[in-house]
Amino acid sequence: MSRLLFFLAVAMFVVWLVRQRLGINRKPSAPPPPAPSSASSKHMVACLHCHVHVPMHDAVRGVRGHYCSEAHRQLAEDR
Repeated sequence: MSRLLFFLAVAMFVVWLVRQRLGINRKPSAPPPPAPSSASSKHMVACLHCHVHVPMHDAVRGVRGHYCSEAHRQLAEDR
């Protein structure tokens, strides 16, 4: 009986060793992170008047920089 347990333990060790060498894991790997969407849609700029961040394509452009609205551009007296 002890001889059977010994061979069973050796067999389990060999299987474990082979799995380690081949990189076989029981746990599934985590899915890859999602690919980032277009960079231009995520680029944010801060309003020079109130410092609120808005997407660059929605910002109002002035001579000095970007604003969140036309009203803030006018309040900053930026043409």
